[in-house]
Amino acid sequence: MTDPDTTIEDSAAEALALRSIPGALDATADRLPGAEAIVDGDHRLSWAQLRETSLAAGRAFLETGIEPGDRVGIWAPNCWVWVAALTGLHGAGGIA
Repeated sequence: MTDPDTTIEDSAAEALALRSIPGALDATADRLPGAEAIVDGDHRLSWAQLRETSLAAGRAFLETGIEPGDRVGIWAPNCWVWVAALTGLHGAGGIA
């Protein structure tokens, strides 16, 4: 059911945000902040925690001098850290 207060501009902005990994992460964290996003062995992250971890990773990339459009390799095991690094890199404008 559509919210009657939602404008065409709001709908377009949401659709555009969902076209990027950081946008989709942000939208999901807003909608389901406490729901589990990642289960990696005994380590669990909610959508809100994944967003915060990803933002911290993005800030770290920017602080090291990564600029939007830079290509970066992420060497990590297939785990929650890799997901946070990848989404953080994309949020900072980097390309993996």
